[in-house]
Amino acid sequence: MAVFDFLHFNPKEKGLTKDEARKASRTDFVGFFRTYFEKFWNISNLNLVIALYLVLLALGIWTLQPYPIAFYIFLGVFALMFGPLCAGVFYVVRGYVRGDPVFIVSDFTYAVKHNWKQSIIIGLLDLLITGLLIFDVFFWSGTDLNYLTSYVPENIVEITQEASSGEEETDIAFTEDADVPSEDGSNAEVLPFNEKTNGFLESMFFYASIILFIVYLFMKNYIYIITVTFNLSVYKIFKNAFLFSILGIKRNILGFLGKLILLFVNVIIFVNMPMVGILLALIITLASCAFIGAYAAYPVIKKYMITPYYKDEEVYESYDKIFEDRG
Repeated sequence: MAVFDFLHFNPKEKGLTKDEARKASRTDFVGFFRTYFEKFWNISNLNLVIALYLVLLALGIWTLQPYPIAFYIFLGVFALMFGPLCAGVFYVVRGYVRGDPVFIVSDFTYAVKHNWKQSIIIGLLDLLITGLLIFDVFFWSGTDLNYLTSYVPENIVEITQEASSGEEETDIAFTEDADVPSEDGSNAEVLPFNEKTNGFLESMFFYASIILFIVYLFMKNYIYIITVTFNLSVYKIFKNAFLFSILGIKRNILGFLGKLILLFVNVIIFVNMPMVGILLALIITLASCAFIGAYAAYPVIKKYMITPYYKDEEVYESYDKIFEDRG
């Protein structure tokens, strides 16, 4: 009887199929917040994997400093691990962006297992390029990069000050004599032409270094996603990442600003409450930056590398057969 139907346990099927989940996924501005808050705890759990890597790295640096050989071997091992770590992280966040069912441990290990050779090379290149660009920015800004290793004893400073005090009047007199009067009668310092030229060139190189560094930050969003999605050479991965950094400029700028705001907030919290700031970085901030980068990059990759190869974007099974995760 219908009146007793409530006794029969025949619940409606819940959840979404793989196709339905991908169709429901959004890559617009509003969709970002919906996806991010839906996957917030998953992203936080993924952040713990990154935190484990960073904590072990920090402990190794702290304990192995007195032993140079072991110290540099340790740094080399962790440099080799950097690429596979990024490949696993971006594989997981890519799944969140496109609406795939994701299991962090199994998907992370799958990505590392099937991409470890190429990701090691890409990771080392990534570290090298990032380090060179950061060095260029500081170098052309005029920052003294040797001040951390330079040490001048206090007694030498005192002796130098005493020796210079006796020559102070002579130096001042020489400086005054060296000034050239200007048209209004005041003394004006004349800089050599080469100093003016060097200052202009330094400024040009400084701003060029900043632009190149920002462009490479755009590229980093694409490098590891392309690595875990397509079977391409290292050269083509970097080439496509550079092209997409330009083709997807709007999404790249928004993603860059999103990361900048997130890191700025984390730094402000760290300055006022150091322990809270560190815990925040280890719990959510780093994986959130990876998710922002993937959310900005994957639609551009899909538009230019995936969509042209099949006519109907709703046929996700055909998509999976054509573009399987590289193994």
